[in-house]
Amino acid sequence: MMKVEFSGTPTEVVSDMHAFLGSAGPAADPVPAPVAASQVSDVPEPKPDTPEEKPAPKSDARKFGESDADKARRTKEQMATDKEIEELAGALGVEIDKTVPADRLVIALREQSASAGGTKPNISENPEDRKEPTEEVQTFTRDDVREWLGKYAEKFGMATAQKEGPSLLGAPKLSEIPDDPAAFAKAVTNLQAAIEADING
Repeated sequence: MMKVEFSGTPTEVVSDMHAFLGSAGPAADPVPAPVAASQVSDVPEPKPDTPEEKPAPKSDARKFGESDADKARRTKEQMATDKEIEELAGALGVEIDKTVPADRLVIALREQSASAGGTKPNISENPEDRKEPTEEVQTFTRDDVREWLGKYAEKFGMATAQKEGPSLLGAPKLSEIPDDPAAFAKAVTNLQAAIEADING
């Protein structure tokens, strides 16, 4: 090992030591070169973990008279389909089933129309709605006859009621009218006609 001696004033000794170490001492660690800003911008930034976006589920098929779930109004094609449904349903005499998707409903109506009135699934038709209205027949009772007999007596007086009553009732007195709705109906009709004839006369 080489021995180095320094002489002189303390300041000179320190200066000599620095000069010696700078020339013969171990090499200092190299200082890393600064990174250019352009190089930093080229490095891609890490993306945060985000859940994958799933497509929104499709809405149910459009019903008659409605628009799509995400639309405020019907398209021209949808309006034309609804108009055809109305015409077919009207021609067939069936109700429009608004629970069935319009595209399926119009197909079913077309098939039903082509088959000359054959019944197809998904078409609502109540046989009771197709019956001809029947006139309601009123059934009279003895109490009804008593009521109209009272009106007759009020109108013409008790004496007239006792005199004309048997012919109007079809029996000598009220209690002797046969227990038959037809007999009661005839008595009521006679009493009503007599009262109305006097009013109109």
